[in-house]
Amino acid sequence: MTGVQTCALPISIQKLLNDGFNAVFIAVGAHKGKKLHIPGENKYNGIVDCLDFLNQVNFASPPDLGGEVIVIGGGNSAIDSARTAMRLNSKKVHIVYRRSRKEMPANSAEIEEAEKEGIKIHFLAAPKKIIGENGNVTGMECLKVKLGKLDASGRRRPVPVDGSEFIVEADTIISAISQEPDLDFLGKDHELNLTKWNTFEVNEDTLATSMTGVFAGGDVVLGPSTVIDAIAQGHIAARSIHRYLNHEPLEQEKRTGAPQEWEFKVDTTLHEKSRRVTMPMMDIPERKNNFTEVESGFDEATAIAEASRCLRCGPCSECFICVPECGKEVALVSGPNGQEDSIFRIPPMYKNFDPAHSPWGGSLVTGKKTVSIRLDSLIPYVNEALCRGCGDCVDVCDYDAVQLNPKTDEISIAKINDDICRVCGTCVAVCSPSAIIPRYFNQVWLDRKLTALDPNKKNIVVFTCQWNGSHIEGSAFPDFLSKDTNVLFAHFMCSGRMESSLVFQAFNKGAYGVLVTGCNSGECHYDFGVNQGQKTVDITRRLIHLLGFDPKRFGYAQIKGANPEAFIQAVNEFIKALPPKDQPESVNKINVPEIMAEAP
Repeated sequence: MTGVQTCALPISIQKLLNDGFNAVFIAVGAHKGKKLHIPGENKYNGIVDCLDFLNQVNFASPPDLGGEVIVIGGGNSAIDSARTAMRLNSKKVHIVYRRSRKEMPANSAEIEEAEKEGIKIHFLAAPKKIIGENGNVTGMECLKVKLGKLDASGRRRPVPVDGSEFIVEADTIISAISQEPDLDFLGKDHELNLTKWNTFEVNEDTLATSMTGVFAGGDVVLGPSTVIDAIAQGHIAARSIHRYLNHEPLEQEKRTGAPQEWEFKVDTTLHEKSRRVTMPMMDIPERKNNFTEVESGFDEATAIAEASRCLRCGPCSECFICVPECGKEVALVSGPNGQEDSIFRIPPMYKNFDPAHSPWGGSLVTGKKTVSIRLDSLIPYVNEALCRGCGDCVDVCDYDAVQLNPKTDEISIAKINDDICRVCGTCVAVCSPSAIIPRYFNQVWLDRKLTALDPNKKNIVVFTCQWNGSHIEGSAFPDFLSKDTNVLFAHFMCSGRMESSLVFQAFNKGAYGVLVTGCNSGECHYDFGVNQGQKTVDITRRLIHLLGFDPKRFGYAQIKGANPEAFIQAVNEFIKALPPKDQPESVNKINVPEIMAEAP
């Protein structure tokens, strides 16, 4: 049968197929609020699900919430419910969330605005039971919790603290702890496989269900997610259904990630820097009982000025690798036929450079000529055979780009979200079984760097993060640079990403001294960097001691405030303290893994 039909519920999937439809796509969402499953939940009036509450406010008459309101949850629906309750003239609005602020999944800007509006957030608190009188809610008894081991969501599981009960008074309690699909329309005899979360079990790549000709997508597969995720799954399902109806294989050949050779037109026009305009906001006192948009928007001139700041970065994930690697000159690079624009920063040293020495393995010229650039993914990937599901990578990721996905009921595997990852490398550094494989900041990357080492000179390799010394050049060290000395910089996203194996790789390739620099405590842009960087340095020093060569050849310096002068001084002091290169110890062919096993 040709054509598309949208079905009202209830409906039998098998009946649709029997009636002549060749494919069915299920996208019923996840509109059913989850229950709290605590005493008193079904006993008192005044308990409402957040979706029912928000629907009533938007499409019916706003309910009378009373003077005090509790919202349970930490997502955007919880924040939206709390801010809406405040606008309905509630005197006090509380949010009870069982994890810390860091784990709160709501948009950070929404959380900040909620607090500014006077909403009290009780972090690390969990509901224990609903309290009421005469059939109506009067409050909720809560427990303080602490964070324990990671659960299936990749976040630390809240553990109740005995004897920490406290009561929050309320006239209304709004539950916003999550939603799930309402699958009652399927009946009891359906043949579709479901997960333990009451979502459809589908093929990740095609969205095909366990029933031939039936596809599913959106929240009914993902659980509560974003509109853009649902739209993306709609595209995947449309392509799959098209292939299915044309009797083509559903699963297409996956891209291997092999480097591509493209030719680009390059515009090296410099772009003037300008700051982002602050969005005008309604004053806090005016927001009471007022549903007018809080962000008032830009006037025409400001909007045009703000739009002109766009550099058409495309899928840029703001990893900033281009900044320390490539200097300050910007190139707008267009792909074949003008699509897939990207921003490249071309270092002046590579203008009209010999193609044989280009770090990308291709020619790099400016002006009206073409440039051939090899494009490699920077995002690390997970070797599932090595991953043990410990969750260390989830814990250190500041961007929530790593999640634990259940592989079986007992085993979870880490997965990196390519759209969110900023390639800082912290997950790589903490992965004990080396299950997270870096595509950048790895041995291949360092080998390219180390080709600049001069076998006839005293080579100094400085590993530094992008915030400390990212634009310092060798000319900054006139006292110690001579025809016998060569300083080479290897810039990481964060020195916390450093691994001992890379330090010894530098020694193996001819470095006489290796210095690692990082941010001062409390100033690291990734939080993680200072502690992990210090751990790596400590391990490296132990290995150097086991190898028996001069410890002065390896150094570590924390630079306060990303101060260029302090950075230069630290490097100068390290070079000055190096032992004479009369009889340098050989560290060639070191088996680093074996040495690591012997480290105390």
